[in-house]
Amino acid sequence: MKKIAFLILFVVAGVSGCKSKSDVKAPQGDTASMTGMSGTTPASANLVMPGDAVVGDTTTCLASGETFVVTAESPKATHEGKTYYFCCPGCEKKFSADPATYLAKMPAPAPMVEPAPAPAP
Repeated sequence: MKKIAFLILFVVAGVSGCKSKSDVKAPQGDTASMTGMSGTTPASANLVMPGDAVVGDTTTCLASGETFVVTAESPKATHEGKTYYFCCPGCEKKFSADPATYLAKMPAPAPMVEPAPAPAP
């Protein structure tokens, strides 16, 4: 009986579609453009920082670390005036329960650097 219960749990967890991890991982790489991250999207895609993404953008789930394309059906939560999209409803629930934990793991965007003036002719 225990084997059947374990098998059912294993199958249900595998079909959920979300590759959530028990630990929160901050996105890696160039945080200004969010490129170079592993996940379901090629590293060459232009990733948008969580909280700045809109429908059609590729972003990173703050809870699982997966990259995904935001759709109108993507789970979302609003916190302090920003809308955050998630790869699955489970990740949205995790974030909503404790936004500070997930936002603390998010890297700050790279500072804007103004280009140097062109040399005089």
